[in-house]
Amino acid sequence: MAKLLERREFTRRKSRFTLRYKDLAKPTEKFRTAISADVSEGGVRFQSEKFIALACHLAVELEIPTMLKPIKVISKIAWVKKLPIGEDYEVGNQFLEISNESKDVIRSFMRGDLRLPASF
Repeated sequence: MAKLLERREFTRRKSRFTLRYKDLAKPTEKFRTAISADVSEGGVRFQSEKFIALACHLAVELEIPTMLKPIKVISKIAWVKKLPIGEDYEVGNQFLEISNESKDVIRSFMRGDLRLPASF
């Protein structure tokens, strides 16, 4: 049996931290809360009770443990999958805009090094 090729650019790390997201096309919409399933330097996967369309741009705030303030990014929905049980969806989204400091924090989290980078 042939091995499946990994198409991801970044390694993922299982994670369970709170994140907040909001559709940028709906300025009056309030932020929704979700729990991450995994994170990488390139994006985050989470569960949503609401369907989010492909390519939708989101404002996302990641509340990574030990951080005093959330990491704020702009992301794009890369894929959406209806979960087999219940009404929720699994959502994969790709970071489009993220500061260098925030990238450093995520790299530290990925390594298991929960110390803050000096600049954050």
